[in-house]
Amino acid sequence: MALQHLRSSTADKRPTPGAMSDGQLALNTNLVSPGLFFKDSNGDSVKIGPIHVGSTAPNATPGAGGQAGNSKGEAWLDTSATNPILKVFNGSAFVAVQPVGTGTVVSTTDTGTVTSTMILDGTILNADINASAAIADTKLATISTAGKVSNSATTATNANTASAIVARDASGNFTAGTITAASLIPTGSSVPTDGVYLPAANTVGVATSGNERLRVTSAGAVGVNTSAPNAQFEVNGSARLGSFNTPILPTSSNVGGCHFSWNRGVGSAETNICNLYDNASTSFEFLQKTGASTANVLYQISSTNHIWSISNTERARIDSGGRLLVGTSSARSNFYNTTITPGKIQVEGTSFTDSGAAFISSGNNAEEPILALAKARGGLGATTIVNNGDSLGSVVFVGADGTEFVESASIKAFVDGTPGANDMPGRIVLSTTADGASSPTERMRITAAGHIYAAGATGGFPGSSNTAVGFLIERAGDGATVFISRTNNAAQYINRNSDGVAAFFQRSGNGVGSISVTSSATAYNTTSDYRLKENVIAVADGITRLQQLKPIRFNFIVDPDKTVDGFIAHEVQEVVPEAIHGEKDAVDDDGNPLYQGIDQSKLVPLLTAALQEAIAKIESLEARLSALEAQ
Repeated sequence: MALQHLRSSTADKRPTPGAMSDGQLALNTNLVSPGLFFKDSNGDSVKIGPIHVGSTAPNATPGAGGQAGNSKGEAWLDTSATNPILKVFNGSAFVAVQPVGTGTVVSTTDTGTVTSTMILDGTILNADINASAAIADTKLATISTAGKVSNSATTATNANTASAIVARDASGNFTAGTITAASLIPTGSSVPTDGVYLPAANTVGVATSGNERLRVTSAGAVGVNTSAPNAQFEVNGSARLGSFNTPILPTSSNVGGCHFSWNRGVGSAETNICNLYDNASTSFEFLQKTGASTANVLYQISSTNHIWSISNTERARIDSGGRLLVGTSSARSNFYNTTITPGKIQVEGTSFTDSGAAFISSGNNAEEPILALAKARGGLGATTIVNNGDSLGSVVFVGADGTEFVESASIKAFVDGTPGANDMPGRIVLSTTADGASSPTERMRITAAGHIYAAGATGGFPGSSNTAVGFLIERAGDGATVFISRTNNAAQYINRNSDGVAAFFQRSGNGVGSISVTSSATAYNTTSDYRLKENVIAVADGITRLQQLKPIRFNFIVDPDKTVDGFIAHEVQEVVPEAIHGEKDAVDDDGNPLYQGIDQSKLVPLLTAALQEAIAKIESLEARLSALEAQ
């Protein structure tokens, strides 16, 4: 077929493959983005040329109706830098065309630089460096490799010459005159700002910030922050260091002595690391290595733990895991369903005296003791804000089942809403474990809004599709209290209103009754508005149905001395079923009876209908008698 081509003069517009036939050429004549294109056998649009010149990549902003992207092998001379760079599209990005090797190519006519990556190791020889070339010593790195600089390369002398490097002889001795301590360390009572000095004969002192910090006397005594140590080692006048088995005991003016000793192999005792002394010179072991007698030991060291003990009885221990153990020497490992250990503090005993804790505030104010359980995000020391639903703390009650500890109940606090600055909405959840269950179930919660949910009614209740069982007490908008329960798959709830004590509603929200009061009476009302009824007809068999009722006199089994009038529930149910609650002979899952109940007020409509029928018959009979008398 004849050679065909497409043409456009729109800037940055490239032909789409769908608009071209195989072998068809497309030409863009725009001055800024000229180009010649063809469609290859793969169905892609390929740019033939020319090279794009500019500071941004070609087709960075495609023209309207054109194809986006670039074709593999397309060239671009990038002028965004001082020295333009030739780049080629490799199918995913434009990459610079580099010479063999790395670095910047520098010719004799440009002003570029030669970088270290352009010079191969060993290519520059000594003959290549001009004799007049010089490198300042500030540009040279420190020579740290041993043996790289010989004495012949430095200025060294045996003469006692100022500012000269002193040479050693073949034996390594200095022979450059006499070097005295006085020339190196200051002497006299004047304390230097920082450094070592000689405050007195045969005495050495160490000073920082113009104050003496350490002194070694002519007798070998060491004093820290004291210039006149009274013992071999004294720190601020409060610590004493004895030698072996002869401690420097405290005196009336020298209270709180400490005897460091190393007794291994001496007598029958193990090593005592440190002894403390009171003002009566009575020894009290402070640090003691494991294996020694535990009498009066405050702190004992072993390879795996630390023990606190008094009078031969261990009182507390910090084990290798950093846990503080009180009343026991080992941490529990089968605690809380084996998933949680007691934490960093474990107190164990056989009575409240041994395992209990009391927090007492005895100040002359109204402040009380506080046990705070806190939660933050962000790691140790952080105060990153918590999220809605985060648990803030728990009090968990567990019991041993013979093998491990199992959770029985808990009291937990959660964030109940979106927290903010000085705004931390919260709820409290109480949970218990049912008999036979392996984990606790929520039984009651108090929300941030003051609502109380219990026995499973944890939210959204009431509602026609909600199957929760329980009750809810919530704060209504006018401050009223609402109680909700669910019975036999039909929830009712009581709502206090402005006209009385309470109003009753079905789960769907329709009112079904109320309790109202006046200054002299209480009324129990059932909803009876005509707008709620349909298919309304008069009761036509009142007397007939009334005659089916069987009024009786009886006494309840629990009250044998009291006889009352009433009915048998299932007999009334056959005549007026809406007056009876429950089924005859019903029992629960354990076989316990579920007794029927009666609402005798539901008999009033039947009684009224029967009475009206009787009145109508009486009136009819009276009319007939009057007619007979008139004859």
